[in-house]
Amino acid sequence: MGLDEVEEAAKYGKRPGDIKYEDVNGDYKIDEEDRQLMGAGRPKGNLTMVNTFTYKGFSLMVDVNYVYGFKIMSITHSMGENRPLYSNSVKDILKAWTPENQNTMVAALRLPSDPFFGENEKDSYMLHKGDFVRIHNIGLSYSFSPKLLRHILEVSNLSLGVNVENLALFTQYPGYDTEMGIFNTDNGQSIDFYSYPRPTTVTANIKITF
Repeated sequence: MGLDEVEEAAKYGKRPGDIKYEDVNGDYKIDEEDRQLMGAGRPKGNLTMVNTFTYKGFSLMVDVNYVYGFKIMSITHSMGENRPLYSNSVKDILKAWTPENQNTMVAALRLPSDPFFGENEKDSYMLHKGDFVRIHNIGLSYSFSPKLLRHILEVSNLSLGVNVENLALFTQYPGYDTEMGIFNTDNGQSIDFYSYPRPTTVTANIKITF
């Protein structure tokens, strides 16, 4: 840790290892004048594809959704990093700043009594690309042929099927799910604050016509 690092941090009333914010206007104060637009929580667009494929008695329905052009603010991950002394933490705290490990984005671990412990300013480090592809629904069914059903009295139609909702999610986002909004406001979309992921649901069905 060099003297330059100590002097530069002191200009903002901080110490080496504290979170660094960009001083946009160069006045050695971090305030509302240094705020910048860093993206949007609302997607620019989405594409949904629903197809049904049939072969003999089999029918396969696939519902795929692609959403792009938005960012997710992960407060969950941020709090996991800056609350390690009294709550469960993420493994990234092992990369926290120390005099021997200065090339990191994780701030130094501080005691709760420290004025810079657990800073919660919303910054670019909390933002993640939210683009994703989700297999929203997939269903497979089989309808028995009428010839086979003739041997079963009073049955004119018989089909079996299985359906899986929310089968898979493909994304670079490190959290559990890309579709969340914990606040009931227009600006609350894409804020991950310990949001619970969507479950995968499997259902089976049988259809009999007499």
